[in-house]
Amino acid sequence: LIAAGSEHYWGAPVLSGTGAYRAGSGLVALAVPEVIRATAAGQLPEATFPPVSASVVLDAKSAEFLLAESSGYKALLVGPGLGPADSFIDFLLANGQTLPPLIVDADGLNILSRKAEWTGKLPANSILTPHPGEMARLLNRPAADLKSADRVEVAGQMAQEWGHIVLLKGAYSIVASPDGRRALLPFANPILAVGGSGDVLAGVIAAYLAQGLEPYEAAVLGGYMHGAAAQLASTVYGDAGLLAGEIADWIPKVRQRLLEGG
Repeated sequence: LIAAGSEHYWGAPVLSGTGAYRAGSGLVALAVPEVIRATAAGQLPEATFPPVSASVVLDAKSAEFLLAESSGYKALLVGPGLGPADSFIDFLLANGQTLPPLIVDADGLNILSRKAEWTGKLPANSILTPHPGEMARLLNRPAADLKSADRVEVAGQMAQEWGHIVLLKGAYSIVASPDGRRALLPFANPILAVGGSGDVLAGVIAAYLAQGLEPYEAAVLGGYMHGAAAQLASTVYGDAGLLAGEIADWIPKVRQRLLEGG
């Protein structure tokens, strides 16, 4: 289940859904506001679309509806293109311990950064996927401070303090677990910086979480497959010119390459 999108961000839910399908999800539900639902369905007809009542931005009533349906889903991704959906997040936080395994990305993280004591309101070992700007907001620190900080240590420290998985994006993304495990992903490809790439990544991670992987393993594998897809695509496209949705299209090629031992 992907709760995403708003009147200003129509493509993010589709990119996340495409990433989830390309990573092996058999069924993806996109909970999006009514204003973008028909367009999203036209772009990703394989998905289902829960009939949330929100018109332009998901709200508390949308969250209440999705919570009533949540037992039918194996993972929940919240945030890509969500916009100013504070009431939606507030309702989820008030019922956080009843949620499916959770990934929070993009605007979901920005909204969390404005909430007090949010860390304990999410299911334990939720996956957070900030880029440096979002991480700075979560830490209430200037983004410039993170440029000189040890990113591995920052991610590791906050994963332990927050009790959640942290995937800090950037060149050589770092995944950190509250139990001290850390993984440095071996990719620094400009292709990964294209707009919408993070939406695809979040969908890929959601797919692996839904397929039964533990949160840390899902984050590491999702980050690896996303980076490897860009790396493999760059053998054809070079270091620029690939669309975010096309990164998703390379995920099955990476999977096949790995299965072949290449």
